[in-house]
Amino acid sequence: MHFFAVVVIPPDSADVHEAVVELMKPYDEEATSDGEGFWDWWQIGGRWTGVFAEYDPVQDPENWETCFICGGTSYRIDEIGNRTRLEDPHFTCNGCNDPTTPPGVAVKWPTQWRRYEGDILPVRHAVRLPRVPRTLVTPEGAQHRETWNGKGFDKDPDWENTYRRTLDKFMDFTAVVVDYHD
Repeated sequence: MHFFAVVVIPPDSADVHEAVVELMKPYDEEATSDGEGFWDWWQIGGRWTGVFAEYDPVQDPENWETCFICGGTSYRIDEIGNRTRLEDPHFTCNGCNDPTTPPGVAVKWPTQWRRYEGDILPVRHAVRLPRVPRTLVTPEGAQHRETWNGKGFDKDPDWENTYRRTLDKFMDFTAVVVDYHD
């Protein structure tokens, strides 16, 4: 599954990606044997792009491409398309049928979306926003909304306050939206 994390990096980080790499490194499932790893893949933004803003990456033409299923015709003419039209004569193409894009245009996979500047912002702004991540990674370590107890997940009933109190210590730092897979 893909989860939303906020990674807090030092304010003087010259390379945002490298700073996130360093803070995420101790939690790589492949590299840890102590059970502290919680991701096997991650990227800045990803499926959570725009979570701190009124930005919808699906609406951004820079995140569109010609539909590879129909070649931009908006009409699928392969075996699947022909078979589906037997049940639904109005079927056109399931690769570019998003009503928010022009015909024949598909939304790129989230791993291909452009980097959105709103996914990197000062902690002092991020702490006030209503969205709270599942995981917070700071220079002090990682905290999660829920933890595995061996049988199921224990949720922190005070996670929103825990998250905001922790961020209070890093007001001069930078918050980065991260999509991670576990």
